[in-house]
Amino acid sequence: MPNTSYFVVDAETKQVTRYAASMQAHTDGEYRALLAECGFVDISFYPAIGDSIQPGLFALTGRRL
Repeated sequence: MPNTSYFVVDAETKQVTRYAASMQAHTDGEYRALLAECGFVDISFYPAIGDSIQPGLFALTGRRL
């Protein structure tokens, strides 16, 4: 799971705050199974909405019963 850490320094107080973010990717089949497990049907995959700066992003739609 990719992890990104970064620090923000408050210019006035010079207080440093650490932040972290992580992402986990799944296969199309895993996404489909997860959504189906939550009650979604008619699950569809679409290319990223708008101009994506990160390759591999996409949109999912589904209808909940």
